Amino acid sequence: MPLVTAWLYLRQTDCLWYGDGLQPEHGVQAISELISQFLPNLAFNTATDVQVLCPMARGLVGTRNLNNVLQQLINPPTPEKVEITRVLMKL
Repeated sequence: MPLVTAWLYLRQTDCLWYGDGLQPEHGVQAISELISQFLPNLAFNTATDVQVLCPMARGLVGTRNLNNVLQQLINPPTPEKVEITRVLMKL
């Protein structure tokens, strides 16, 4: 996976722009770094203050894969939590 280095924080808005990377893997890496490193440093609670929008369901940057990636970053499984699997979904 490529290292994400190009961040532009626009002070006049609450939007972030990432412009590097042409492959889907770059998008997944960028979102992962935003959630795990960048946003917590700005005092955002990634479990409640973040919304990720994507235009498709399939593929690396689709909702199906991103939901799994985000769940592992924001709410990883632990032995203390009970998880129920229904039709390929963990509850």
